[in-house]
Amino acid sequence: MDYFHYKYQCPYLTSTDAQKIYCEGGCRMTFPTIARCRNWLHTYCASKDGWEMCSMAQEKTDYLEWKLRIQKEARKVNAGRKGKPDKGRTDRENKQ
Repeated sequence: MDYFHYKYQCPYLTSTDAQKIYCEGGCRMTFPTIARCRNWLHTYCASKDGWEMCSMAQEKTDYLEWKLRIQKEARKVNAGRKGKPDKGRTDRENKQ
């Protein structure tokens, strides 16, 4: 649902209301007036370069980059362990 009908650039924006902006992951910003909400949307969410300056978008991007790095590290560890039994498991569990 979109109250303002802008063409948004921010990949994390999910919807807008008269005085609220909803982002991915359940984040919500509430503004005291419609004009301030519109100003934020125009400055950040609908701006080609501005959305990257939004504090919520920065946090979401940092979180997703961190999560991707952790997944890559886990894949490296698991790739190095293929065929090696897990010392904390029984022989039967290792064969499965």
